[in-house]
Amino acid sequence: MCTCFWRLPITLSSNTQLFLLRRPNFITRFLLTIFYTVEVLIYSLVGAKAFLTIRRDFFGPNFCALGKVLVGDHEAAAVLLNQPQKRGDFLGRARMVASRLPEKMLLFLSDTEATKPKDETHQKLHNFLWDSFIPPAMERTAQPVFQAYIDELIKDLQKNGLPPSKNDTRNAVEVFITKYMMNALFGLGSGLVTEAQLKDIRTLFFSTNPMRNYVTAAVKPLRLSSCCSPFITRTYEMTLDLVENSPALADYEPSEANAFVSKREFSDIIMTVAGIAAFGGTANQCVNILTEIPDEYPIDVDNKVEVFKAALEATRRRSPVNNVNVIMQEATEIDINGRKVEFPVGTVVAACICLASLDEKVYPNPDTFNPKRENLVSANLNFNMVGFNTTENGRRNCPGRNIAMKVACDVLVAYRNATSA
Repeated sequence: MCTCFWRLPITLSSNTQLFLLRRPNFITRFLLTIFYTVEVLIYSLVGAKAFLTIRRDFFGPNFCALGKVLVGDHEAAAVLLNQPQKRGDFLGRARMVASRLPEKMLLFLSDTEATKPKDETHQKLHNFLWDSFIPPAMERTAQPVFQAYIDELIKDLQKNGLPPSKNDTRNAVEVFITKYMMNALFGLGSGLVTEAQLKDIRTLFFSTNPMRNYVTAAVKPLRLSSCCSPFITRTYEMTLDLVENSPALADYEPSEANAFVSKREFSDIIMTVAGIAAFGGTANQCVNILTEIPDEYPIDVDNKVEVFKAALEATRRRSPVNNVNVIMQEATEIDINGRKVEFPVGTVVAACICLASLDEKVYPNPDTFNPKRENLVSANLNFNMVGFNTTENGRRNCPGRNIAMKVACDVLVAYRNATSA
């Protein structure tokens, strides 16, 4: 792509959004919506890395786009992740139609410290997932059937020869992740969910057709009504019934620990989050594991630490999560193109994990695959936390990160064994 052609329109767009963001009112919000609508379509067409890196090359790590401020400087992004977060109806690059998603959508709930009056709903649900929901799921992944899922994935990848194409990889991984996560998270293995249901669930969360993808249908400006997408309505209700009656939730009771959320409501919350993070995020991670690690790079598959760092480095280079959106609670100065710019209270600022993970100040030669980086673990931002650890819950640490990394490591080992056979 010739970046010279795009410099003028991108510069005009970014500078205009900077001007509008600093002067919030009805008119500027309307104009920012127009910029968002155009750019979210471009972002979706060209992909996250292309959209973000071309702007980084023009303006530096921090800039205005998508109707908000994107922060790709690693240090500044880490500050955003560490502080109490006020959230809104934002998901990655997109603005969402809240009414199409659960009322207590976990990713939209603010931290207790960022709510007035104090609301502990997010913290309670987050802690409940970490303490009560994830540990049994992690135990289930030790069952032999999960290795069988991985073996089946490798066989699918081998059908057209190794290494597989990215398209073949994506298709095989989607089938694999759907089956794996429905069993790991909810105990819905063979006999409790049919192949036809798994196929529809895969479509619900992975389809590129907005009339069949649950999350895409809730993105502004698309905002498809339920009458326009009967497949989504029918399939989500089917999936919700499966989850509500699953072995994982057999003993669920509303309590103070889970903010007295009903079983149906909790099923709705956890299924939506699973579809976005456990399905979508882990699938992206596995695709990166299979396509972005150089085949010639030596990895001792019997060394768990070496395998883990290889998987984490692949995740850093192609982050499965790109933007963590925070609504600023006080006027904030951000370095934009070499100068300090103050943004008012209420500005939406996104910690851009993709760019922060490629910050040359933190990761020299960031596009080079190098799992021996000394700060690989301590500086990692990929799981909504600064530094990766397996034991701490934190304020907003991804509660399913240990499952995601286990899947990634197991897939990497199986793939390397297949290619060396």
